[in-house]
Amino acid sequence: FANELLTEIKVTDGDTVKGKYANELIKIRLAEIDAPELKQAFGVESKSCLKELIKQSDGKVFFKFKEKDRYKRHVGWLYSEDLDINLEMVKKGCAWVYDRYVKRKVLFKLQDNARESKIGLWKNSEAIAPWKWRRAN
Repeated sequence: FANELLTEIKVTDGDTVKGKYANELIKIRLAEIDAPELKQAFGVESKSCLKELIKQSDGKVFFKFKEKDRYKRHVGWLYSEDLDINLEMVKKGCAWVYDRYVKRKVLFKLQDNARESKIGLWKNSEAIAPWKWRRAN
C-alpha cells in the first residue's frame, strides 16, 4: 500500500473514519492515538476536531496503511500536504497517545505540552483515558 488519496471521508469519532481508498470503501482506525468515546466527556469535541483537521486539508487527505486490526479495520495514519493528522489530534488535546501501540516517542512530548497548556480534553483535570473508560462502561 502506498500513501493514497482518501476520498468521501466520513468521521465516525475522534479516531475512526470511513472513506474510499483505492476504490474500496474502508473503515480506518487512526494509529498511535485513542480518542475519547462519543459518550465520554470530550468525545463529541474530539470528533469535531478530527472533522476540522480533515476540512483544513481541502479534500486532500492521504492514508498510510499499517495493518488490519482484529475488527478488520485498516489501521494507519492520515496526512494532508502539511499536516500529520494523527499527531495534530494529540497536539491539540483532542486525543490521547495510545500507550500500548505508540511507536513515535514525539507523541508523548506533544501530549505533555497539551496537558500542561490545559487544551482540549486536558481542560478537565479528571479526564479518563478512553481505554480505561471502555473497561468501566
